[in-house]
Amino acid sequence: MYDLATQWLCRSFAPDRDERKRAAVSADDRRVVVVGLDTDRHRRHTFTLYPLDHPNPAEAAVALPIRAGTFTTGIAFTPDGKRLLTSHNVGVAHAWDISRFTSTALNPRAGELWAALGSDDGEVVGKCMTELAQSPRTAVEVIAVKLLPAPVIDAKAFAALVTRLGDSDFRTREAATAELAGLGADALPLLKAAVPATAEAEARVEKLVAAAVAAARGPEWVRQARAVELLETIGGPDAVKVLTHLAAGAPGSRLTAEATSALKRLRSRR
Repeated sequence: MYDLATQWLCRSFAPDRDERKRAAVSADDRRVVVVGLDTDRHRRHTFTLYPLDHPNPAEAAVALPIRAGTFTTGIAFTPDGKRLLTSHNVGVAHAWDISRFTSTALNPRAGELWAALGSDDGEVVGKCMTELAQSPRTAVEVIAVKLLPAPVIDAKAFAALVTRLGDSDFRTREAATAELAGLGADALPLLKAAVPATAEAEARVEKLVAAAVAAARGPEWVRQARAVELLETIGGPDAVKVLTHLAAGAPGSRLTAEATSALKRLRSRR
């Protein structure tokens, strides 16, 4: 990072992503978000928050659970630093509430606990669930930071991508396929309802549906389901607040439905 007034290098650190696409610095110069490219997950963009006032920003970095789906073309903080604005190549923009990542220090074991929650080792999961259930404050803090509501997918932008699946240009078809794949299980309801105009597009949609179904049964969903289960077990105002936040996600999303059901069960017990 350079100070434009003096043209001197004022800070340097190494983000851990091999491919870094965009970056934005908060107005108070205390934080920077770097957009990377996760080549292991359908080339989905990742968002990492680095605290510049930390002696080693890379060591204190937080992976933001932003699931934008499509490729990010622009990124910026709001002046108060509480929201992150992103624009995407299908004509869509999002505002993400990241205040919980910037206003308080994240539990140092948050990453470890969140990883254990998605483990396929029953013993590891059992110990993690027990520890979190016995430490409600830690559990709610970790889940609130690590799990965001299912993003609302813009129907017009989605339809445009489906249309591009049948484009005469191979690269256009491949790019649209990659972007739709990046939406993962969140796109399943829209993919099932899609009406492809060509045989090529129909074949690609069928493959995308199969991939989305697999994602819906994969480790990430299992982790989300366990998180919702924990919040329901804990109950209490803070847990209910997080569940309400998750229930406000995209209609038709499995996460939205599970959070809504958990809230209904909690209310019925009162």
